Amino acid sequence: VDPQAGIDRYEALFEALADEFDDAGIHLDDDAVADLFTSGVMPGSDELAALEGLATYVDSDRWDRVVFDTAPTGHTLRLLDLPEVMDRGMATALDLRDQVRRKVDTARAMLFGPMGGRRRDDGPDEFTEMRDRMERVGETLRDPEQTAFRVVTIPETMAVRESERLVAQLREFDVPVTTVVVNKCIDDPGDCERCRGKQAVQEEALADLRASLASLDLWTVPDESGEVTGLPALERVAAHLDT
Repeated sequence: VDPQAGIDRYEALFEALADEFDDAGIHLDDDAVADLFTSGVMPGSDELAALEGLATYVDSDRWDRVVFDTAPTGHTLRLLDLPEVMDRGMATALDLRDQVRRKVDTARAMLFGPMGGRRRDDGPDEFTEMRDRMERVGETLRDPEQTAFRVVTIPETMAVRESERLVAQLREFDVPVTTVVVNKCIDDPGDCERCRGKQAVQEEALADLRASLASLDLWTVPDESGEVTGLPALERVAAHLDT
């Protein structure tokens, strides 16, 4: 998905709104249009591109399962909040547009009579369609029949704390979190004293996760030597996941 394409699409809606204001005698210059756009919708391009991609999958029944590899915690939370942020921005724009339309229709009716105040049917409303699309995305993300969020972490104290905060915030969004996957676990330290010491630290971190997130499934993936790339390596990882 082209990140800029998503931003251009949403900004075009506000530019069309500015054109309608201009027809009503309310002129907005380029800076005013930019202010209107950014005051209602303030996503980063990455989050907006991801949301555009998700909306495409939500509106299609072509795939049985779609896997989104989300960004780190902060970006993920902004992505999940984006449908609501955009809905608020578009709701404000729609309300402003409707106020202008009512005033224009009233003025036309006064000048040309009842028929002059009637607005012709302009076809589907792009703002309403976009709001409906974002609403479908939000409903899908919160539907446990359609969505399962799996947190991936590593067995270290800081990572455990971050994972606990992420799960708490996901629950505030009503996103169904089902599983924690703990990567890079030392399975067999052998005769390596340093490895045994690190394994002991990891076991403490795993115990903390099991205690604090007891309602979630916890899967562990052994540490692999080298980078995990290619189908054979991924198949080894998959063998440890209870999918």
